[in-house]
Amino acid sequence: METSDFRAFLASRDDGYWELLATAVGAESSVRKTVRGLTGSAFASGCNGPAVRFSLVERRIDALAVYQPRLVAELSASWTKPVSLSDDDMDQERDFLIAAWASATRYLVAEHAVTVQDLRSEVPAIRDEANVYFGAVQDAPSTWDELVRLFAQHEVRHQELRALDRVQLDLGPINHAMLEELLSVGAQSVSWRRRVPTSLEFHRLRVLRGREGDLTLDASQFLCDRLWQEATSDQELLTESSFCVAVEVALVVAPDLRARLTKLVADTLSSNGNPEDLSYLSYVLLGSGWKMP
Repeated sequence: METSDFRAFLASRDDGYWELLATAVGAESSVRKTVRGLTGSAFASGCNGPAVRFSLVERRIDALAVYQPRLVAELSASWTKPVSLSDDDMDQERDFLIAAWASATRYLVAEHAVTVQDLRSEVPAIRDEANVYFGAVQDAPSTWDELVRLFAQHEVRHQELRALDRVQLDLGPINHAMLEELLSVGAQSVSWRRRVPTSLEFHRLRVLRGREGDLTLDASQFLCDRLWQEATSDQELLTESSFCVAVEVALVVAPDLRARLTKLVADTLSSNGNPEDLSYLSYVLLGSGWKMP
């Protein structure tokens, strides 16, 4: 399926969670609805206002960032700063703002719309997100052997993986055997809410973001073949964040995989697939430059 056809398909509906997919491709009515639900005044209205619920705020921010991350930065100007948040745990506006700041931080950093001072907060969700971009990275690996040893010895949390984006890794060429070792060494992770069992730790491929050129031809072929095999054998895997991370990497080295996966996602959505569950993979397949958190 061509990307242009996939975009048109995602824009064809805006009911329920289809709003997210339609927003991501810039459908005007959906973008307007998404923006209305992300203003400071919407958060002040609580659950009875256009923000609706905290999890939807997070999803809407991602969808809008796929379309135009600049709009997320503009909206954030209407939000109460983290340092000024209410201390009342029963305050719905506070909960909406926490969801918004925690979800939007990565886009605001990329747009140079936020500083470490702006993100000062004792709220764990906001503090942890700020640390990914501004905190010190402790005991980070620098070579392939150190990286594999890290995964072999203990469970690496998602936030630790994200922090490695700022680390200089000298990996060298990565062949099939090395890639398979990276994906399988050590105990299975429990930090990702995995609904579908798989023997490979796909989320670890996040460390290869921006380093896809280090994969040899046999490693690239292995990755693409394995992703397609797993996706077609159990389509529930399409909803997994870890699978989406792996697809990101695979699309850089094997762009032809995109057409096959877009058709698979479109067919799944057409067969009453949940648009919320399939939103992340849809965003990755659009090829807009959006990356998984």
